[in-house]
Amino acid sequence: MKQLFETTFLILFIITAVLFVAAQNTDQSQVLVGKVDAQKNAEFYFKEGLNYEEKGEFKKAVISYKEAIRLNPKYFEAYTFLGQAYFSMKLFDEAEQAAKNAIRIKPDFHLAYSLLGGVYYHTNRNKEAIEAYKKAIQFKPDSPYIHFLLGGAFQDAGRSEEAMEEYKEAIRLEPDFADAHFHLGNMYIDAERFDEAMEEFKIAISLKLKDPRPHFNLALIYLSQGNKGKALDEYKILKDLDKDMANQLFQHIYKSIVRTVFDKLRSTLV
Repeated sequence: MKQLFETTFLILFIITAVLFVAAQNTDQSQVLVGKVDAQKNAEFYFKEGLNYEEKGEFKKAVISYKEAIRLNPKYFEAYTFLGQAYFSMKLFDEAEQAAKNAIRIKPDFHLAYSLLGGVYYHTNRNKEAIEAYKKAIQFKPDSPYIHFLLGGAFQDAGRSEEAMEEYKEAIRLEPDFADAHFHLGNMYIDAERFDEAMEEFKIAISLKLKDPRPHFNLALIYLSQGNKGKALDEYKILKDLDKDMANQLFQHIYKSIVRTVFDKLRSTLV
């Protein structure tokens, strides 16, 4: 679960950050074409850091963000993206401090709270993660991604009803949010609401065709209902998506068939 959400957090943070930067009408063309003029100001280095981070060159991004901060010590966006670069390098202490510096300068900056929530979540401080995500939502209530991440923190804390509500809110804000549908489906399985779980997995599959996870979980529900034919259909799809997961599913199907055979044999004994 933690590893899954670490990957998801990085993807969603980048999406949210890109949307934020776009909203600021930030023009990165100067950096992208490598034109450097005499006025290397803080904004230039911030843009340079964004460019490096987009390419996965996190160490270079850190250097650029730090230079932006040196030139403008109140550059809260640079602190936040510096923290994101540290997070990507799994330097969680540094990421936490950068996020807190951004919040100190700009107490209502939702991205900094979202980053802080991610740091807390991935360092097993779930209570603090929940509070940080709630704070992020307070300042950005229309972000489906932050609602989704809060749902993950609630799910990890065993707060199932609250997790469901956050996943539902993420879907309300972004109906095509495949991961939110998938995780809501998992919550329905835990609650033994299998029909609703199946519906969420089917939606997730329609939105994210190459994701093997909803196929696997859907097949398990089919098996629990005794529908081995449909489970086998999902297995055939899984073989092309994730061979290891397909093999796991095949073992479940095989055991289910063996149990059925033995049950029939027992019923014929006199």
